[in-house]
Amino acid sequence: MTQRTLVLTVLAIVLSPAAPRSQATWYTPAVEAETMQHFQALLRLDTSDPPGREQAAADYLKQVLEREGIPVEIFALEPHRPNVVAGERGPQRQLQFALPCFALELL
Repeated sequence: MTQRTLVLTVLAIVLSPAAPRSQATWYTPAVEAETMQHFQALLRLDTSDPPGREQAAADYLKQVLEREGIPVEIFALEPHRPNVVAGERGPQRQLQFALPCFALELL
């Protein structure tokens, strides 16, 4: 799987709403515009492999997440193949999905 495919897959999973837009309370046109802006910015980065040019994508994601106040770390077994880890610890809660987990549906 190429890095670009991986990024697209992750974005599709993370940014897909769990409910139709008409039912989602967080969805706004501004959220959609910002999501598209980041999606396009990531697609414009040359992350082709070989030789593994993922650093630019990792740096971009780190910058975006830090600007939102989300703690971010970058780990790499190989210097040119970084992994971005981000998130916040919070109370444990059970997530309920309107769609089965890992079901990708276009709304």
